[in-house]
Formats: sequence, C-alpha cells, structure tokens
Amino acid sequence: MSAQAEKLELEELDKTLLKKNEPKPLGKYERIIQPYVAELENYMNATGATFSVLKSDEQLGKAVFAEMAMTCLVTMVVLLGAVNGKSKSPLV
Repeated sequence: MSAQAEKLELEELDKTLLKKNEPKPLGKYERIIQPYVAELENYMNATGATFSVLKSDEQLGKAVFAEMAMTCLVTMVVLLGAVNGKSKSPLV
C-alpha cells in the first residue's frame, strides 16, 4: 500500500469514526422522542392521585370495591360489544 493511499484511508477514518470525547449524534427516533421525555424530578413526583385520595385505611375497602366494579363494567361493555358484533343480522 502506498503512502498516499494510506494517508487517504486515515483521512476517511477520521471522518467516519466518532471521536472518543464527542457525544454520539442523536438518531432519528431520539430526535423525535427526546423532547417529550419528562425530567427525572418530575417523573419521581408523578405518583398520581391514588395517594392523595385515600386518607385512611378504612377507605381502602371502598376503593378496592369501586375499582373491581368499574373493571367489571368495562369488561361487560367490551364483551357485549363483541357478542353483538357477531350476532348482528342483516335485518337489524
């Protein structure tokens, strides 16, 4: 290999390889998603309303029952919608 070819090869390597101390450029999806990522402090404080609604242990049973009732209601709506879609006749 000649000295000139070796020099060109080294110049190409300098252009294509990342420097050790330089940050990696953002990828296509990182540029799109990164602005929407919450700060770590905001993420840690995002505990939701669950902990502020229940004030005492006596309310826990009511909250669990309410969750179960709402889950059953949503499940029934989804299942009845699926059954209705299968049993529809052209006359209806």
